[in-house]
Amino acid sequence: MQSRSCCCALMQDKPIPETMIGQNPDNFWKLKCFNQEGGENPFAEPALAEYLGAFRNPDAIHASCEDYRAAATIDIRHDDEDGGRKLAMPLLACWARKGVIGRCFGAAALWTQRAENVTCHEVDAAHYTAEEIPDEIAAKMMVLLPATARRRRSRNEPHAL
Repeated sequence: MQSRSCCCALMQDKPIPETMIGQNPDNFWKLKCFNQEGGENPFAEPALAEYLGAFRNPDAIHASCEDYRAAATIDIRHDDEDGGRKLAMPLLACWARKGVIGRCFGAAALWTQRAENVTCHEVDAAHYTAEEIPDEIAAKMMVLLPATARRRRSRNEPHAL
């Protein structure tokens, strides 16, 4: 529940969350992110230091809040403006089984509504899949990326991935 409270706080009008977070960005970031992991820290110390350093920047705090505001307001409308058109490129969608997406949404069904060529994987993680199971995530990406690169090269697009 605490994680949802943090997310709802981020959706509030500017400057409410920016001001609140800016008072102690390290504590806010840890509260939000560690709670999504059941109170555990999934980050290696160097990664944690990078995340915290970046989140001390007021522009990063504002951008994070804007991302949550968009998710609560305009993102779905923008998706719907596509008129039912689906993404055609190969797409890999991975989400954490124990996280909000795995617990609250039918992610595979949602992605197949939006993409023609989607491979869906629900992985055994809580939220931060790249930190929790990096080898598994990298292996899944490597299956998709070489096929995408081969397809692009065959179209004479040497610099596109």
